[in-house]
Amino acid sequence: MRSGAGESILRAMEDRAARIIGLAVVGALACSSGAKNPVDASGVAGASGGAPGNGGRGGAGGASGGGAAGGGVSGTSGSGGATGTGARGGAGAGGASGTGGVSGLGGASGAGAAGTGGGGGRGGAGGRGGNGGSGGTRTCGAPAPHNLTFSTQRVKALPAGIVPSGFALPAANPPAIIYYGANQAGDSNQVWATTIPQQAADGGVTTTTGTRLSRGSNAGVTIAPASVSRARDGSARVAYVEQNLGIRVRYVEWSGDVNQDPVDVQADGADGINHRPVISLDANDRPSIVFLDINSAIHFAQRPQTTWSGEMLTTGAVGVGGGYAGVVDGAGTPIVVATAQFGTAAGVTASVRTASGWTKQTVDGDAMDVGPRAAVDPMGRVVVMWGTKAGLGLAVRDGDTWSVTSPLMDSSGNVFGGGPSSAFDFAFGADGQIRVAFGDSRIDYAYSDGCFWYQQNIEPQFVSRAGPALAVDAAGNVHVAYFDKVANELWYAHGVP
Repeated sequence: MRSGAGESILRAMEDRAARIIGLAVVGALACSSGAKNPVDASGVAGASGGAPGNGGRGGAGGASGGGAAGGGVSGTSGSGGATGTGARGGAGAGGASGTGGVSGLGGASGAGAAGTGGGGGRGGAGGRGGNGGSGGTRTCGAPAPHNLTFSTQRVKALPAGIVPSGFALPAANPPAIIYYGANQAGDSNQVWATTIPQQAADGGVTTTTGTRLSRGSNAGVTIAPASVSRARDGSARVAYVEQNLGIRVRYVEWSGDVNQDPVDVQADGADGINHRPVISLDANDRPSIVFLDINSAIHFAQRPQTTWSGEMLTTGAVGVGGGYAGVVDGAGTPIVVATAQFGTAAGVTASVRTASGWTKQTVDGDAMDVGPRAAVDPMGRVVVMWGTKAGLGLAVRDGDTWSVTSPLMDSSGNVFGGGPSSAFDFAFGADGQIRVAFGDSRIDYAYSDGCFWYQQNIEPQFVSRAGPALAVDAAGNVHVAYFDKVANELWYAHGVP
């Protein structure tokens, strides 16, 4: 642990008991001709064709002519057998050819001149493979919610201005919340992590310990909220902006164990500004970071091996006042999404890195779009969510095509997500479908089953809050962190199936 970085707080159990919440907002809207707001609209694969057909056996050749012997006159030639016609092979499935028919037998010789042998039977035509079944369409019946049971607990009191950023979910340690701000009055803003309080052996107290993840006041000051992504083993990857003889974007790897120091390096040499950098990991846990440089141009930096390299987007994409995010999709293609300041430019754009450079695509053309977040789903597709004037928008990139649903509605036809000023975070469950936590007053949760969206409440009280940050573990449990800006308290919600 860094010197002066960790803390160990021993306190009595909170008077607040964990609240169990499982309210669902569902409806009876049936799905008729197709999925409503589908996340995965791909059909079920059709069955394969039948087995190959066998060709018919060729007909037997005609009998020989019976030329009579006598007077040395040659017998009349026997007529040849008729050509046997093989029966056509039956329709096979899978397209393999049928077995050809056996040739017809030639006629026997006459007593005089030899009869002409019958022509061989023509082999039966090979059976034509049956057509494979066509791709099935997802069948959506009536809405079928599968709500979680949420419990909430106070983690710790903190100074004002805390912004929850994400989680570390190590298998051998308690979950840890990563947040930006001052850990105690008088401290400078840094990036911190604190474990979730755990029941002590005597059952009477809970404990929580924390550590600083950024380099600290001796090195510089963290001047913008951090962003967090998790590796496959549950460890955390963090991007933050440090001001220290310039403004630089830094990259942190942390196991989630408060007894281990994080690894902290500079990610890119370009001067940044006090805007949140956005980190993501590809399928092999290789990091990339999107940030604004000193001229407010969007930079994309990545570390494919051991060295960081970065470049400025040349598409004119802007993220000042609106937001930006970047990912590397399943094919290894870098993609940066961005929106301009609310109402000033046309919606969500995507800048795609090709062999010839960056190209720009329009994802959604509503100038009210703002604050995009992006991730790659288990199929390798880019999924983008953003705030709209009504709720949340969603786009999925399959190949080079974007499918957009905006605004999203739940199974009762209700728009959800709060609007352009509402904070949100999303992740994928074990089934590959989206899970969302949202709200800047009360905190809510929404999820999709591929046909319908459903909502339920996590924190019912309407209090000004920062966050939320969301994570889903391998067991399907949902972890949500948020900050009560009235009581200045960090809170944690845990949802189980």
